[in-house]
Amino acid sequence: MSKATGKKAIFVCSQKGGTGKSTFARAAVDHLRGKGVCLAAFDTDPKVGQLGQFYGLKTADGAQDRKANLSDWKNGVVSFDIRDKDGVGTMADALDLDAGVLLFDMPGGSIDDMKEVFGNMDIFLSEYKKEGYEVWVFVVLTTMLASSNNIPAVISTFGPDARYVAVKNLGFGDENSFDFFDGPHAARAGFPERALKAVGGKVISMPAMQSNTYAIVDADSLKFSEAAVSTTLARTHRTRVAYWLQDMGKNIDSAGL
Repeated sequence: MSKATGKKAIFVCSQKGGTGKSTFARAAVDHLRGKGVCLAAFDTDPKVGQLGQFYGLKTADGAQDRKANLSDWKNGVVSFDIRDKDGVGTMADALDLDAGVLLFDMPGGSIDDMKEVFGNMDIFLSEYKKEGYEVWVFVVLTTMLASSNNIPAVISTFGPDARYVAVKNLGFGDENSFDFFDGPHAARAGFPERALKAVGGKVISMPAMQSNTYAIVDADSLKFSEAAVSTTLARTHRTRVAYWLQDMGKNIDSAGL
């Protein structure tokens, strides 16, 4: 029997790389921690390591401080390689932290690697349910076919009891540009919006941020909330980030979190 605790496990995923998953994960960590949520964040692709780069705790020389991130997980980011048979066990060990929210930023095409934790997804999901975690899956979309057609596969992997949210990345086009998701070519992707609605899923958007502003935030490895108030950035850039993060927070909240 599962515990009625209101805890949530968030998996930010896509079967395709380059959709903006880490940007969304960074925004979610920033927004939820800013609201006082006890959140443990996990970067499961340390070779790229964007979530750890921006939200992890660092040593004086700017390197990732693994020990600090493990001990102070409420403020840092725990990194592990989901494709490593030893590292993937962190997805099970995370349950012992008793965090209010567990958030995993997952690399493209990695959902099948979760089966390695206990041998199959039924046991994996059962353990999360037993510890009182409601599973939420955020699938970040571009306008490409390969992005939209993985939604039915994701739903098949996590099952009907999970909560699903499709995130339209408006950096690739406006709300009406996602033809393979909910437009005239949806049949080619297996009618992903229809599959999403069949399990009670929702659709939100991730606003586009001007490319030169995003580049500056990236170059300085700033959290979005830091960039929004940084006096080292021009007002143009920090104001753009502040309003972007505000809009992103509203969209995340509209999903039901």
